[in-house]
Amino acid sequence: MEEKTLEELNLHINKLLAEVQQMTKDFSNLDSFSHYNQLISALSPTGLLGALRENAEQKKLMKFLQTKIYKEMSFDEIGEKIAIIAEDLSMTQVEVQKKTKPSDDCYYGNVRLIVNALEKCKDAWEAISPAVAMEELKRKDGSTLVLGPQVEYWIQLELIKMDLPQEYERIKKSVKKAENGGSGCMVILALATATGLLAACSIL
Repeated sequence: MEEKTLEELNLHINKLLAEVQQMTKDFSNLDSFSHYNQLISALSPTGLLGALRENAEQKKLMKFLQTKIYKEMSFDEIGEKIAIIAEDLSMTQVEVQKKTKPSDDCYYGNVRLIVNALEKCKDAWEAISPAVAMEELKRKDGSTLVLGPQVEYWIQLELIKMDLPQEYERIKKSVKKAENGGSGCMVILALATATGLLAACSIL
């Protein structure tokens, strides 16, 4: 494959950033999905009434997770899409940094644009339904998955492939904390499809 020029690499980054920014804007216009979390569940009536409400809410959650809400993508598939774009952006910027030096504008300038755009997009995605993003989904193997932190981890795994300026040391620390088990229910995996992970979930 022919090696891309610096100009071509920067144009590709700009194209991806425009896509991420458009997604962020679009997410803010989507209808939000309300789903009670486990704390509220704990306060629900006990006995048969509580069990019926729990079952109804879990069915509501599953229906939402199976619904295409943006460009033929479900909530978890959108999170996967953001992580895939993060991979493309980071890999392209790595090539830019091989061709430049820290004193060049695009060496760290692109990094700042990439991190800022991806973090805003991830936050906008979670805002579609914060409760669902933080819902603890039980997998068939007995482990758990929380979509929000998992997608954040995938994104950060890609970001640390770039040479990051000092102000983003927090990203490296966050990845290290996750890999040391600091996030509790984090599923530590190489980039895989969120859909595949949800397929292994049993939340009903």
